[in-house]
Amino acid sequence: MKRHTIRTRILASLALLFLAPALEAASLPPDAPSTDALLARMIDALGGREIVQTTSTVSQRGSISIPQAGLDGTMELRWQAPDHFVAHTDLPGIGRTSQGHDGRSVWRRLPGQDATVLSGFEAEQTLAFADFRGPMTYRKRFSDIAITGFKSYEERDCWTLTLKAGDRYTIHQYVDAETYLIRGVEQIIRDVDAGDAEPSRIASIYERYREVEGRMLLVSWRVVAGGQEQRFNLSEVSLSSHPEGTFERPQPGTKSGPEDVERPDDEAEPDDAGGDSPPASIAAAARPLTELEACVLGVVERYGPCTAYAVRARFAASPTRRWSGSAGAIYPLVRRLAAAAFLSETVRPRGSRSSTRYAVTEEGRAALRQWLIQPADDDGLDNDMISIPVDPVRTRVYFLEALSPAEQRNWVDRVGQQLTAQADALRQEWQEDAFPNEIERLAARGTLDMVEARLRWFASVRARFGST
Repeated sequence: MKRHTIRTRILASLALLFLAPALEAASLPPDAPSTDALLARMIDALGGREIVQTTSTVSQRGSISIPQAGLDGTMELRWQAPDHFVAHTDLPGIGRTSQGHDGRSVWRRLPGQDATVLSGFEAEQTLAFADFRGPMTYRKRFSDIAITGFKSYEERDCWTLTLKAGDRYTIHQYVDAETYLIRGVEQIIRDVDAGDAEPSRIASIYERYREVEGRMLLVSWRVVAGGQEQRFNLSEVSLSSHPEGTFERPQPGTKSGPEDVERPDDEAEPDDAGGDSPPASIAAAARPLTELEACVLGVVERYGPCTAYAVRARFAASPTRRWSGSAGAIYPLVRRLAAAAFLSETVRPRGSRSSTRYAVTEEGRAALRQWLIQPADDDGLDNDMISIPVDPVRTRVYFLEALSPAEQRNWVDRVGQQLTAQADALRQEWQEDAFPNEIERLAARGTLDMVEARLRWFASVRARFGST
């Protein structure tokens, strides 16, 4: 495959991040929301209008993989309101490709070349991607918006939202009917400038979002274009400010992109940890704590005074993906809790740098107690707390008959081996009995009992579908 083709497909794939997948038109259910009502719910799903409006900067780093080409590289994305954007991708044997908008022009720099200004369709795509406020700007960006279908997509009931921008491109979005997050995309592109009458199509599947300071951001997705699959996984997400010159078009003879921002060492927090108070103050919002906020307070209460790094390490080590996947959000969340007076701060010098230790205040302790004891309604405790959790294995078993008998057996064997290995690791940890206190021992017992119960249930799955 030509390197130019790979670069072009990567840049086209990035244009799907805040858009979404295709569905043929169908009759809508009687309870279908209006288009404006759906857009409002999509904004709420991202964190709400206030959060979306006040979020002014986003930085994301992670990996890019193109399996068919045997390429694995890294990528970095940065935004700044209202429409500044830059993307860097580094692939072995190809080098660094950068593309962005500095508020005046859209530019691109290919490996070993000077940056050039883009125009026409390519510039329009980049400008659309530079606006990271999503559905809040759809009415301005698209000439026609309508709900055109309702269908199951990736095991979720989804509304199909169709967006048109003149004669150039049409986007079909799958919007989750329960969470109102976008689950995928098909973009149909007709490059009028090039006189290409045959449109191209790019399909995307959105796999995972992460909440950062109340804002939901896409962090994992797959894109298929021209028969080539690309996989993106962003492991680092931050709402901190950007270095000066981040979005500027590189001058002739300069490096291919802005220098990387210095990362914090293993013990200290990022250099901006003591900066301005983040938006959407918890206290000002007068709302209950989220699960993540409450758990951070609980960790500091149990193990503090401690640094934000120590809190992050606790989350990163969790066997539960919901918590380990939230580790990247800990630094800004700790700052938000401190701004709300739920945490106190003590700064200690560490050579040329300093370390901030946090402790729970009386206000924070009261908020934590309220989270623990408050009923959600007259019927009792929070339904989210006592409801049956989602189990991806159980969900797939429900549809396993879509596979052939041989495929069913293969799937059961592979999943069974992984579940058994997980249970064996937890049993070994239990036998070593190295828990620091009885509470952690009790929590570990609950985890092991849950995993063993799942394994006993899976024995029934083996009996139903057979095993090689």
